[in-house]
Amino acid sequence: MISASSSSRRTAVGNFARAAMAFAVLITSAVATDPAPALNDISTYTWCAAEGQSFALSAPCDVAYGANGKFVFKAAQCGTVTFNGATFGDPIQGVAKAGYYRFAFGLQDISTYTKCANEWGSFILPRTCDVAYGANGKFVFKPAQSGTVVFNNATFGDPIGGVAKAGYYRLPVCVAGTGTGLTGDYADQKGARVRRLDSSIDFAWGFGSPDPSIAVDYFRARWSGQIQTRYDGECTLSILSDDGVSVYLDGKQLINDVTGRTSQRENICTFTSLAGQKHDLRIDYVELASVTGISLRWKRGSEAFSVVPAACLYPYDVANVLPTSSTVSPAFIEGFSGVTLPTLNVGTVSDLGETRFYGNIPLSATTATSVTLRDGSTTATRAITWTPTLLTNSASVVVRPGDALLLKATSAGNMIINKGYAAFRASSSIAAGQAIPVTFSEPGTYTILENDAAGNRLVEMTVRVPGVVAEAAPIACAVDFARVKDLTLIGAADKDLITWSASDPWMQVAPVAVASAPATQVRLTIKPTWNWAVRLVGRINGENGAILVGNLVRPFVLTTDARQAIYTEMVYPDGSLLCRVDLSM
Repeated sequence: MISASSSSRRTAVGNFARAAMAFAVLITSAVATDPAPALNDISTYTWCAAEGQSFALSAPCDVAYGANGKFVFKAAQCGTVTFNGATFGDPIQGVAKAGYYRFAFGLQDISTYTKCANEWGSFILPRTCDVAYGANGKFVFKPAQSGTVVFNNATFGDPIGGVAKAGYYRLPVCVAGTGTGLTGDYADQKGARVRRLDSSIDFAWGFGSPDPSIAVDYFRARWSGQIQTRYDGECTLSILSDDGVSVYLDGKQLINDVTGRTSQRENICTFTSLAGQKHDLRIDYVELASVTGISLRWKRGSEAFSVVPAACLYPYDVANVLPTSSTVSPAFIEGFSGVTLPTLNVGTVSDLGETRFYGNIPLSATTATSVTLRDGSTTATRAITWTPTLLTNSASVVVRPGDALLLKATSAGNMIINKGYAAFRASSSIAAGQAIPVTFSEPGTYTILENDAAGNRLVEMTVRVPGVVAEAAPIACAVDFARVKDLTLIGAADKDLITWSASDPWMQVAPVAVASAPATQVRLTIKPTWNWAVRLVGRINGENGAILVGNLVRPFVLTTDARQAIYTEMVYPDGSLLCRVDLSM
């Protein structure tokens, strides 16, 4: 990219670039004298720096220094040029001078460019790119272009007359990366757990297991951390696995193939990125029986797939679990645990199932709260600030029972809080800029009113607090059978505030519409894929929001080896299947 210490620019006419630095050296050695345009004409040059300033050239260029028709010229310069008397001499005394550049002439190499348009054609660049226009080794180059480019003489000038020309572009240079791999968490049905650093995801365990302490069959693995792309544009990921796999990028599920299989299967997904950009990556894997293995590969364009190298993978950082600020107290956190459940010096941590946890951290309204999270041998400390919520008419906030907001007034007045039609907090004065912590202890709809001294309404905003009737007993469900589960809400208008999902991808959860159901009832179907404990999770504010409720689900399997079988079924009152037992005769 060409850059200067001043923002002034003048458009140049007919700028020509030389792509290869080596070729520029060859040109320099071949030129005996610097080319001086007739009458010191710099109409083909572009202003780039004031006297004494430096300018970074992105390609071999001719440069000029001076003013008022008096210039010193230097041909085929590269790198950073300082425009002063020490570099050029003084072409004219007593006046302020400046520096100018133009791209040098010569045959140019475009082997790193991709053709994108014929002459007079246009092309929408995927992002900021270098472009070239010309033919037969004669091109005009323009670095760091974006948007739509029209490839014609009006845009670039004519690098070579009498022949058909074309347009080309290239993405920025590859970013190598400095990663070391992803964090791998392994667990089996017997409770064994292992955490380690895996430099790449390319395993063929065969009839074995990832670790001597992990069973050879019926184990789970989760890899978490970040993936860094090397190039701009579209990146394609490939997962070869036996058995089930689920892939999340930046919190969004891109692959969900958790079914069992007898051979390796490939799943592919694509995403768009910038060179050097890091994305949160999570891969969930399950092994049932027989041969086991998994491989994470990638490619760009028409390249062949290759294993994602360690340099482009970064391990899970527990520090990223802790936010720097939160509008709600307690602040909600969620992450992946190691062999044991993490601990907090402030707040509580709850188990969300194998290798997952969530926590709640109470905050101070006056000072930042220093929080230390310990996960095995890893410790992270961060100060979390409670961010005020401004009292505004357009605000509608959703929190959990027991959550608190730091309500801040933009003008002086009296604040009143009602729950439904009843008073929740009596009228109290509030100064402009003052922040008051308010805890919303029970489910319901709260209205916050602020009036001025004359009783005129300044603000009316809403805080909604959904609630679910707690169930202490685990939910039983047969593996590979969908059963119906009814949950009772405390507020009739809360259905749209809660997002239901499973804590792991090994269970399917879907809402069921029931025309005659009570307003406070939510009906879900749940279908475990494997025989592992999982939680039915209800969240506020979307699929990545704070957890409101997490009911434990206990999948089970009943099987027999039978020449002749009697099928015994148990159903719920609504007719859904609880379980089916095959008994041998």
